[in-house]
Amino acid sequence: MDMVPIRIDVFAILIFLGVIQGLFLSIIFFRARSNQLPNRLLGLLMLTLAAFSLDMFLGYSGYVTRVLHFVDVTETLNFVVAPLTYLFVIASLLNQQKLQRIQFAHFIPALFYAFYFLFFFLQTEDYKYNAYIDYSHPHLPYIDAPARWHEDPLYIKKYINELQFVHIAIYLGLSIRSYLTWKRKNQATTFSSLVVGVLIGTGISAVLIIVVHLGFERGLGEYILGCVTALFIYAFSFYVVSTSSIFREPVKADKSKYKKSSLPEERAHAALERLETIMDSEKPYLDPSFSLPSLAEKLNLSTHHLSQLLNGHLNKSFYELAAEYRVEEAKSILQEPHQVPIEQVAEQVGYFSKSSFNTVFKKQTGMTPSQYRKQAVNSL
Repeated sequence: MDMVPIRIDVFAILIFLGVIQGLFLSIIFFRARSNQLPNRLLGLLMLTLAAFSLDMFLGYSGYVTRVLHFVDVTETLNFVVAPLTYLFVIASLLNQQKLQRIQFAHFIPALFYAFYFLFFFLQTEDYKYNAYIDYSHPHLPYIDAPARWHEDPLYIKKYINELQFVHIAIYLGLSIRSYLTWKRKNQATTFSSLVVGVLIGTGISAVLIIVVHLGFERGLGEYILGCVTALFIYAFSFYVVSTSSIFREPVKADKSKYKKSSLPEERAHAALERLETIMDSEKPYLDPSFSLPSLAEKLNLSTHHLSQLLNGHLNKSFYELAAEYRVEEAKSILQEPHQVPIEQVAEQVGYFSKSSFNTVFKKQTGMTPSQYRKQAVNSL
């Protein structure tokens, strides 16, 4: 065991500091008060990256020979990073505040591999020592330590890099598609720098996995990946420091600036009447893609004038207006004798997810849709 030299150099320090920074970031994201689900998913992602970095530090420095049971112990996390990234993107775009049960299915591959990894994890320390030096120090002598059983009966570990690359590529593709679909439906001209940053980081990781696997000798490539992972964590740290407002409760905009609208008063009143007619008769808010630009087009107004109209005359934002109409529509559905599932009610009134619908409904009425339905039924 003592034959492996302990190596502490610039790369080791860079990777180890990435571990500390990753743990620090995960705590900050877990304690964030706003956007709780997206930030908790980010916290889990940072914690996962910190675990990867610790594994790479132990391997690079040689300290893993002092804790041989930790050899390759983070391999299971190979199948956690991609689902966390995808779920973070979905939760951020849809303002989702709680994971749905079906979404936990994304972690089935990780759970399966965790059980499969027991074939290796329960081997002797001497066997794990041989596995470590075979990968990182093949010039050193091996210990006579036969396997208790085949460590990789399905040959999954043998192709772990390829499987990890495919896994990340699939989820990265799903994440990008979801993001582009959201932008198109909401006619968004700006982008979330945090969401895009996570997607770029995941994409770089996927490319590096295959490049490192094919282009570098054993051991060296993984440590380069460890340094890149640390740099990714540092980049997130910089983002957190420079945009620390994401951890505070959202501040309501000062609506007084709209009171002096450039829209003539007569035209404003006509637009308000037209708005009420459209919302009552056409019910455009039932479309999940309902947006400020689409409503402005129906009213023959610019998005700027529509924002002024809503904030200056109705004292509410577009999203507050849409939420009010959607909740009122949902209340009428929930009062019907035929009980439609809550998920279906959410879809009928224009929400992509049940959790987003529940959040808005409770904010508007003080109770969940299920509670409102129960109260409505009891009052009949």
